[in-house]
Amino acid sequence: MREKRLVVKDWFHEKKMNELGKNVQSTTVFAILKETEKAYNVFVGDTAFCMTYWVPKSCTKWLEEENDDRRTISDEDYNTVHQLWRAEMKFYK
Repeated sequence: MREKRLVVKDWFHEKKMNELGKNVQSTTVFAILKETEKAYNVFVGDTAFCMTYWVPKSCTKWLEEENDDRRTISDEDYNTVHQLWRAEMKFYK
């Protein structure tokens, strides 16, 4: 059984933020946009910013926690994912 929520390992996320000049704080993957044998194209976001980047599967981990209904979604296009993310972030602002 596959776990519910994908997260990017902290060190890799920080490396990508530095490379791209971005400041997305969350390492929780909101959505997987594409997948290859060795990597995911992930959509991550916090209450202020969102972005996508490729991450090796070895730099991620699947989590499942009690009483946590946050799930990583997949098989959606960027526009759909962005709209879903914006709708969810309205609850945090």
